[in-house]
Amino acid sequence: MTDPSSRIKKTFEETETYFRGQYKGYTIEIEREEIHPLIGYDYDDPEILFSIHVYNPEISFGTLYDGYAPKHVETMRQAKSEALRGSQLVKETP
Repeated sequence: MTDPSSRIKKTFEETETYFRGQYKGYTIEIEREEIHPLIGYDYDDPEILFSIHVYNPEISFGTLYDGYAPKHVETMRQAKSEALRGSQLVKETP
């Protein structure tokens, strides 16, 4: 199976911690965030999460994906693939 992230052809902005691009007219925005645990935990060991938003161009304020990627997603490339799969713009093939 090919990596779904390679299907994203239009990139507006991409850094190590931020991505904004488009797939089939849907805008994809991903941000790598360091989430610090609650007081009482090891504050020097933040959790790294990817915030993903996939916007539907047909609906004002409509989103197909609005939340954090699962914890096993560790790279921007994995986050892009998760955005496509999680929004169901790309179907899983067995």
